[in-house]
Amino acid sequence: MALYCGFCLSPCINPLCLACEALLIPLIKVPYLCNQCALPHYDHEPCPARFSAYHRILAGYRYCFPLNKLLVQYKHGKRLQTEALLRFLWLRHLSHIPSIPQALVPVPLHPKRFRRRGFNQAERLARFAAEALGIPQLHLLKKVRHTASQQQHTREERMRNLLHSFQCTAPVKFQHIALVDDVVTTGSTANEAAQTLIASGAQKVEVWALARAF
Repeated sequence: MALYCGFCLSPCINPLCLACEALLIPLIKVPYLCNQCALPHYDHEPCPARFSAYHRILAGYRYCFPLNKLLVQYKHGKRLQTEALLRFLWLRHLSHIPSIPQALVPVPLHPKRFRRRGFNQAERLARFAAEALGIPQLHLLKKVRHTASQQQHTREERMRNLLHSFQCTAPVKFQHIALVDDVVTTGSTANEAAQTLIASGAQKVEVWALARAF
């Protein structure tokens, strides 16, 4: 049982206090989102999922305060303080997903970034989901090209930077795969990874993410 809020550290019996909980924006409660790309209908024309290798994006929350700060803390040095809260939010999101895939595949980090960070946040989320849902987590992808931070790039620039940056480690024997990542921004990473999985045998690739940026 939590004794303090996982974000503001105020006394609390739940993983998140009511004040911080009210700041989160669960996408399931946002009525105007596209059910394919999880972007607002007014913010995209045409839908990027129509031209992407992935089938759809299923994200839990909008990538904004306080979740964006929690994820940055998680990836850059405060893993133990934040992982339990992120796991709670992630599993709550998974409870709303209508259909379960045959396997989960985390988006990999390049070995250089993995050594610097010490863990892969997508792999941790995939592990929590695999345990909760009783389906396998498969390390079918590896990042073979080290790419710089994509934060300041446009979707087109990201797609060029990520071209051929993933490889499959084995043939994909499952038709329905969920690709797991912490945040989807433009969808460029998800698209390149999904293309790689489909080229190796997958028929349908969904993207499962904790947060969606828009």
